[in-house]
Amino acid sequence: MITEIVLDPYGENSAEPGFLEVRDEVTFLKCVNSSAMLFIQGNVLCTWAADVARARGWQISWLNAPSLELRQACPSLSTAEAKTFILRLGILHGVRRPLSLLDLGITRWPEIDPAGKSEAEQAWSWLLWRVRADLAPDEQIVAASLASAYHTEETPALRIAYAVSDSDQAWQVIKEWLRCDTPRLEFPSCPADKLPNWALLRLEDEWRLSAVQTQGSFFRELVESGAPRMILKTAAPVALAYYRNNPESLSSDLLSLLKPYLGIREWQSLQDLLPPDDPGSPPTSLPELSIWFSDRYLKYRRRNGDISGHLDRTRDLGREFGLWYLKFYSNARAGGEGGKLMSWSRTAELAKESGFVNLLIVLDGLGYADAQQITEFISSETPRLSLDDLELLFAPLPTVTHFAKPSLMAGVTPVQAFEEEEVGSIEKRDPDVVRALSSAKAGGLIIWSVLEPDKTYHKPLDVQTLHYEVEGRLRSIAQRVARIVNEVDGRQKLRVFITTDHGRLLSVSRRVHEIPPKMQAHGRAAWGPVSVPFDNHGIYVDGALAYIDAERFGLPETAAIILSDDAFLTSDGRTGAEWFPHGGVFPEEVLIPWVQFTRDRDPVSLSVRLTGRGVAGASGQMKLEATNASDVRVEIVQVNLTFMNVRISTSLSVAPLKRGSIDLTLTNWPQRKDLATMEATITYAMPTGDRQIHSLVPELTVEEMYSRETILDDLL
Repeated sequence: MITEIVLDPYGENSAEPGFLEVRDEVTFLKCVNSSAMLFIQGNVLCTWAADVARARGWQISWLNAPSLELRQACPSLSTAEAKTFILRLGILHGVRRPLSLLDLGITRWPEIDPAGKSEAEQAWSWLLWRVRADLAPDEQIVAASLASAYHTEETPALRIAYAVSDSDQAWQVIKEWLRCDTPRLEFPSCPADKLPNWALLRLEDEWRLSAVQTQGSFFRELVESGAPRMILKTAAPVALAYYRNNPESLSSDLLSLLKPYLGIREWQSLQDLLPPDDPGSPPTSLPELSIWFSDRYLKYRRRNGDISGHLDRTRDLGREFGLWYLKFYSNARAGGEGGKLMSWSRTAELAKESGFVNLLIVLDGLGYADAQQITEFISSETPRLSLDDLELLFAPLPTVTHFAKPSLMAGVTPVQAFEEEEVGSIEKRDPDVVRALSSAKAGGLIIWSVLEPDKTYHKPLDVQTLHYEVEGRLRSIAQRVARIVNEVDGRQKLRVFITTDHGRLLSVSRRVHEIPPKMQAHGRAAWGPVSVPFDNHGIYVDGALAYIDAERFGLPETAAIILSDDAFLTSDGRTGAEWFPHGGVFPEEVLIPWVQFTRDRDPVSLSVRLTGRGVAGASGQMKLEATNASDVRVEIVQVNLTFMNVRISTSLSVAPLKRGSIDLTLTNWPQRKDLATMEATITYAMPTGDRQIHSLVPELTVEEMYSRETILDDLL
């Protein structure tokens, strides 16, 4: 006896596995006495078979036409279009009946399946699919109906995503969402990390064209629009290639904008394209000194090359700075300004930290550019470490390991360091560092001392090979840091600090100075018993040598420091030349990096107010106030009054857990009618240089210059 009959009068369905297809009466009659499961198609045959089945008590089921079910779900389709779309789907096994628009859409285009996606992710997937989908007329209608079903009332910006009708419109919305173009509405958090490779390549092609059309300013527009880091990292090499071929379009401010998104060596190659402007004399203000060193002096120092005039100027600057630094150091050690910026003061304070377990990595002879490079390497090795700050501190004198390193690690002056223990436990092997950090209590300090890159710098290699070797050592250390960070117990609140005992000269040094009698020397410094007439700062200058008093400078014995870019002879009297020595007081020898990372850091917590009062149409004053509840320094660099299409550049640095404010001028105060629609954003820069957007509602009061009275006023 036949066990089951499925009737398909419209002939649009397919037989399920195990069913015998029947399209004529003869085949049906041959199966009457069998136990087959029959799938019968055709209206007349189905009607006759149904009568037979009812007479014999067989089980039957009727199938509706998929095209009819599709038209019920999508009335905009004609019958022919619905049938065409069903044919595109092929066999509908496993699809729920009656057919739903969503099920059919996912069957046709699996990439638009919303399962497991947030609203924003779903809209993002829709746009990416819509850009590449080449839709026939029937598919266009189904896609439009699906988009209507996906519309959301809660997020107006997402409605724009579903309103696109072709590939070009979808691509435009993607660019707005990525802030590659000015967005019409504020989109949810940007999913740039989910941008497929084909989309990145398409953006690169557009940027290459835009770079030529805008003479390279396209990158500035991306930064100012608030494009996410991934986009800027992708666009930076395009800008790099353009400026290398068109150096006349490059400027110092564009160079600064590019810095966070290029490798340090790539960025320096661009820096070398700009004329090496004279940095001017070193300022005596400590905040200005840091900017002078990082933004002006180092650029000039890198470019002196074979140009004798630049080299002579560098020597003059080195001596000028060195003489200032000796007096500054003498006063700071005696309690004057800058004492807290001495490297030993910072490690002493670090030992008092609470709430975090601290890892202090001391890399011997790490220059400022080296610190920038290892910071870049670490960030690429592990996303768990966030850069909090890259500061400049002052190194102990003389800048040789024998004096500077014990001072740094003990948190006291060099003379005290020979009697004091280190401020934290010393570990040398990676597994020991991991164990010590995992078992440490909050406030604990673990010191990891590494002999690199100083050990490599002292190798007798040519300068280019030295650069390659040092880069390799730094990359290896970054990988070890990432491993340690990932292996330390995740319950520990961990901070990582990287610093050095001393910097090093950024040029070659000739060994021409004889070591003073009874002294021993290394590089550009000597120490030992000597009797000279010190001034009231504890300094005695004799030509190219500066002698410093042991008591005034916190040393176990008097030291002699070379004020030029030369060095002492070796202990056995050998002359010659040496690249990147140390021991002196040139800026790059005494201004040393202090880098701070936090593992798994919380997002920045920033509260911002923009207030002001002015006359409509006239110039007025605003006050920008920011409260930084985070553990990381931020700098507000731009205020964007979106309702007026006005951008105001600014520079408000707000330290961790501090408040700050700045006065701003708005040249055209808004009208009273604009109060209800006032919106604004601020752009702030992280220590890495990355920029973030923060929205706020301005609190501006408008005074109309003229008020028009009407005859109805008396009735009020």
